[in-house]
Amino acid sequence: MNAQQPQDITLVGRSGFFRNMGLALHYGETREQLPKGDGSSQDQPLDLNELCVRHPTATFFLRASGEAFQGSGISSGDIMVVDRALNPQHGDMVVVKLDGEFMVRKLACQTALRLLPLNSRSLPIQVTESMDIELFGVIAHVIRSMRAA
Repeated sequence: MNAQQPQDITLVGRSGFFRNMGLALHYGETREQLPKGDGSSQDQPLDLNELCVRHPTATFFLRASGEAFQGSGISSGDIMVVDRALNPQHGDMVVVKLDGEFMVRKLACQTALRLLPLNSRSLPIQVTESMDIELFGVIAHVIRSMRAA
């Protein structure tokens, strides 16, 4: 069992570079209430920036790839919305830079500061003062495409 399983994280972009597409958000619960697509519905526009970005200047979009995320709710190809302005809390999924390498871990800070792996193939990391570690940010949202590329 490896203590560090490699994770591939790629910067996709920063917040503020995406324009409002004016997509309609419909609150109906039945098929009869779905929008007709003819412009007659009274739907409200949905701005993904408003939905996913609380701190525009501190938000980054990172793409996950590889198998190291299995079991965490994050899949290879997903885009992680990472907010550097959020205060990390126990149980948050975070992006950290440890010894020059970026990784995603679950934060545990009840008894001691630990970084928990996302799957059973890696070991927890006990954070000590002697470590070269930086918290990059908290994963606030994950965006997943449901269509094959």
